[in-house]
Amino acid sequence: MRKKAGQAGTPTLNDTCRELQQSEAHFRTLAEHAPTGVGLYRERFLYVNPAMAHITGYEPAELLDLHPGDLIVEAVTPREPHTGNMEWRLRTKGGAERWVYGAERNVVYRGGSAWLINWTDITERKRVEERLLEMATVDTLTGLYNRPEIERRVRVESARVDRYGGRLSLMLFDIDRFKAINDALGHHGGDEVLRSLAALLRRDVRASDHVGRWAGDEFVVVAPAMGLSEATGFAVKLRRDIASRTFHGLE
Repeated sequence: MRKKAGQAGTPTLNDTCRELQQSEAHFRTLAEHAPTGVGLYRERFLYVNPAMAHITGYEPAELLDLHPGDLIVEAVTPREPHTGNMEWRLRTKGGAERWVYGAERNVVYRGGSAWLINWTDITERKRVEERLLEMATVDTLTGLYNRPEIERRVRVESARVDRYGGRLSLMLFDIDRFKAINDALGHHGGDEVLRSLAALLRRDVRASDHVGRWAGDEFVVVAPAMGLSEATGFAVKLRRDIASRTFHGLE
């Protein structure tokens, strides 16, 4: 004998709705206490937890008027792309930038397709990574690239020219009689001269050029897409600029 809807053992529409409501309530309870940012969205956010509001600087009600894309400045695939996770750089309500790590998953929500996101704030980790990268690639005295980083960039630019053609110039120079400057002013005065020269180089080179401290008082400029004639003219101009400049420590 076929059982009618509502008889024992046969779920009714009310039973199904009740289960869905209980499931959603359970999800919200877990999300509300989650330490990571949790959000659910379609064209805009449908739900955000307190941690998501804290990360972004917005009130939960304000986020419900936004799409995650309104917050994202940059998306980066991390070193382990097979996980499906991403790193995102966000702009918060106050204009500050924060980094988050997490994933998006397509889910069914209230009868339609939606996206569930989970973001972990990794801003401090990114700051440490950036600092370590800077320590590994930048000369601490002048703020220019150090020798290993310049050597790496020469290899990259040379490989690009070998593969695609084009021009590449390398300019190496030092400071005449720098030892006399150190002897007269001490190493502190010599350091000030090196820092001032580094600032002049950063001002004069193109945005595409790579400038580094090779060793001691030696500097190098790696100039992609610059031929011999243009590089010679640039070197002459640079020499004149240096010669006409009064450097800190030599006043």
